[in-house]
Amino acid sequence: MKYTVLNLCVCLWGLLVLANAQTPAQPTSTLSAQTSNNTSACSSSSYDGGGTADPSYCTVSQISQLTTASANTNAQTQVLNPTPGHVSSISIKTSYLYSGATTRIISAYQPWFAPEGSTYPDCEYYGPGGNESYSLHPCTGYSENVAATVKLQDTTMHEVGFTDVSPDWYGNCNGDGCNNGTPQTFLNQTVITEAADLATRASGYLGLMIMIDKGLITSGMTATSYSGGSPGCPASTTNSACVITALEAAYDYIDHNWGRQSYYSTDPVSGYPMTLTFIGESDFPGVCWEASDGSVCSGQSPVWSTLKSYMSKYATPYKIVQEWNGTFGEVDGAYAWPQPLAFNNSEPGSQFCWAWPGYSNGECESYDYISSYYTLAQQAYTSSGQIQMGTFFAGFDGSNNNYNHNILARQCGQLFQFEGGSQSTGAIAQAGYSSSKQLPWILLATWNDYGEGTNIENGVDNCWRISTPTIGGTGGTTVSWSADALSSPVTCPSSSTCTSPTTIDQFKIWYGTGAGDLNLSEQSILPTGSHCTSSSGVISCSFNLSNATYPPPAGSTWYIYIQQIGAALTFDEINGGGNGNGPPVEYTPPGD
Repeated sequence: MKYTVLNLCVCLWGLLVLANAQTPAQPTSTLSAQTSNNTSACSSSSYDGGGTADPSYCTVSQISQLTTASANTNAQTQVLNPTPGHVSSISIKTSYLYSGATTRIISAYQPWFAPEGSTYPDCEYYGPGGNESYSLHPCTGYSENVAATVKLQDTTMHEVGFTDVSPDWYGNCNGDGCNNGTPQTFLNQTVITEAADLATRASGYLGLMIMIDKGLITSGMTATSYSGGSPGCPASTTNSACVITALEAAYDYIDHNWGRQSYYSTDPVSGYPMTLTFIGESDFPGVCWEASDGSVCSGQSPVWSTLKSYMSKYATPYKIVQEWNGTFGEVDGAYAWPQPLAFNNSEPGSQFCWAWPGYSNGECESYDYISSYYTLAQQAYTSSGQIQMGTFFAGFDGSNNNYNHNILARQCGQLFQFEGGSQSTGAIAQAGYSSSKQLPWILLATWNDYGEGTNIENGVDNCWRISTPTIGGTGGTTVSWSADALSSPVTCPSSSTCTSPTTIDQFKIWYGTGAGDLNLSEQSILPTGSHCTSSSGVISCSFNLSNATYPPPAGSTWYIYIQQIGAALTFDEINGGGNGNGPPVEYTPPGD
């Protein structure tokens, strides 16, 4: 008899443990945690140095909310650099790529930002209205040479789904006999700091993939000397020999310092280390890049084939992937890159030509750069194993630099959807990539190029805000709310060009006492699911709180908060959190 009772107790105890194991603890949080800056960017909204320095390495030199030029009244994206907020933790693959994607996602990273007053690269405060006369980069509030800055940037990249980081590298020139040596020293030190951080991370955390910039050839390598003893290879007058010398020296430096380290990015097919190049070959008219370059090659060695032969001295050669210019040449592959168009305020339609590098007669030109890239990239891969590397970008606006005033509208985060593979209309999906036909790489341009409005470090505003919820329905237990498209500071030719429910991952319902505490009630409420409808820039939703996973307990009056979780890289929003959202609503659950 004792054995039977004991056995029964053990069974009941086991069932209780199993039940508890299957019922997760109710998530809790705070309003502050769900609205605070969780990026690696500095969060001031004031261009004169005011505001809150967050993260801790931020100085009083803060970046402003960069805007388009004041004359661009018909530009859809008016604020290029929204104040960093709480950015969605949803992964890039989940939001934008097809199911089962193994695609590696590269962050194109600009390593040249520093606080005001530094030796290089000094910065300027950019006020509203565009500042194309400024010759310096806008102040960001941090220094890229500081280990803490690089560490948090790497952490943030990893958390949102990047697998690799590609700093734009200008060589190892240290000021000793080099043109503009001091700037190159700063940039090189940033990459050194980047590598030092990645060396401390777990295997596979984030790969380092060097991008060789044109500036490396013209002034970046200590070993380079043009005829006459001048350092560097002047773009318009140099020859192949000088360029070859510069690139050979660059790869020697990469190979000695980074290329054979465990954190360095490799091609998954060959296992060879990877490099990108950002070199406009047409900027060097006297250089023979490939043997097929015609008369310019007379008496000159082709750059790429010569460099490939030079690499035979390494343990393995390096893969070279260059910016795509319409063809696949003698290097190992090409990546697509955003093609912004010149903006005319009287013909603003060009800003929506995100895939077409031309606009005339009120329409984007018929040639589609993005789809053409994917078509030819697949052909090049099939015929010669060329590396396919697509592109993602948030937009572009050159109103705050002195060299390129082109514009691509951000369309409130929709560009990621247009480019991706999770939507049937996305470029990657249209190109036929899938779990059985993988796109191996995507390069996202860019992590932090603030002066061109391409930055995604501080998050992208998807332009939806939550109105004040209401309580009603049978028994007074149904909460209703709407997400409304912003009308300002966004200029919308039509609601369809500005906002889309696809930029929202889900809604969550929280309840709290009103003192800043939050308790999760329900999650995974889809903006296009059974609880919500969408029409003309408004998403209307309702949910019966008595059916929630965690119903607000009876016996108290609670405040109900609706949180909008954005797709990857976009902001989260919540009632009571400011930023144009309504306040929470009071709710008293019916008694037992």
